[in-house]
Amino acid sequence: MIKILDMKVISIPKKVNSSVVRLVAGQVFLLSLLFVFTRQPLFAGILVIDFAIRALGYPLFSPLALAGRLLSDSIHMKPKPVFFHPKRFAAAIGFFLSLTALILLSAGAVFWSVAVTALLLFFSFLESFFGFCAGCKIYAFLVRNSWISAGNCPDCVQ
Repeated sequence: MIKILDMKVISIPKKVNSSVVRLVAGQVFLLSLLFVFTRQPLFAGILVIDFAIRALGYPLFSPLALAGRLLSDSIHMKPKPVFFHPKRFAAAIGFFLSLTALILLSAGAVFWSVAVTALLLFFSFLESFFGFCAGCKIYAFLVRNSWISAGNCPDCVQ
């Protein structure tokens, strides 16, 4: 009997490749920039869907992560494993911001939609170019103050 879906493929990972995460952040930066300049809901919609996939814990199915993995492999970037839970938390924040921007745009609040997207631009720039994940820092802060469980991130406890 042929397995259609291997459970290891659809399970939530413990670690992800930081090099790929930074490439994904670069794509988020570019899509956010396109949205800011064009005000086209398509770009915000792509971000909402992709962030939702990653926030739900399935980065293997994320189109941006797939593109990041392909690019990483093609230019032979060295894999750098990092814990997934903080990145998942950051993706949830990205989902919230991109969904808010899309809703605001739909409601005609273009200025506020662009302002929210500017936050995505800023944070994706930091992650992509400097490897600084603001969502991960917030996650670690929440863990250290016992507001959320450490999950599978022993680094966050320190």
